Amino acid sequence: MTSIQFKKAAKIGLHEKDTDLSTYATDIFSGFGLRGFKPIFCSVLQLAWLIRWQCAYCFSDGHCDENLQQIAELGRKRFKVID
Repeated sequence: MTSIQFKKAAKIGLHEKDTDLSTYATDIFSGFGLRGFKPIFCSVLQLAWLIRWQCAYCFSDGHCDENLQQIAELGRKRFKVID
């Protein structure tokens, strides 16, 4: 995943609330934070869903930045984003 792809997905996931992301297969991200997670192919919209899901409940307690940073760092090597 490139930083441009991450920024595009973050914009959709966090700011474009009218974009329905519920129809995309997202089980591929299960365990993405674990050491043995193998790289996967995903779309920008699937990544946007992950960002929205990881950050949905965190805006009030200030942990959203940590979640975004984790996705950005791990995603560089683990997510092959297809535009």
